[in-house]
Amino acid sequence: MPNVPYVHNASENLEVPQRGNTDEGAPYVIPLMWNPTTLAFELPKQPAIEFTGDLTVTMGDVERLLADNYWKDKRLDWTSGDLDYMGVNVTAGAATNAATWYVFKYTWASGNCTRIQGPVVGSWDGRPALF
Repeated sequence: MPNVPYVHNASENLEVPQRGNTDEGAPYVIPLMWNPTTLAFELPKQPAIEFTGDLTVTMGDVERLLADNYWKDKRLDWTSGDLDYMGVNVTAGAATNAATWYVFKYTWASGNCTRIQGPVVGSWDGRPALF
């Protein structure tokens, strides 16, 4: 049984490196996990992800992460009471022909939103051609 949590007791003649106290003095126990490869109980290991290359965060990354908290200009396109397109831009008063708009398209059926596409980056004026 892989990854079965197990807390052993000291009478099993195993080392107990998983017991200790937090910086605040509270006791803790880290359970051992069954490793089906080694057929032994072991301390759990955090999965590791290897990163290579440049990990620099650019303004484009920040804009995407902050999304609604970062947008300075929003435009809405309504038809028959339904929202068809929403566009957001990081620049207040951005020109509608600027190719820096993040555009979303909404699909409706019987008054219910059934699909949201986007964001796609392009101009607000050219939004129908983006989808």
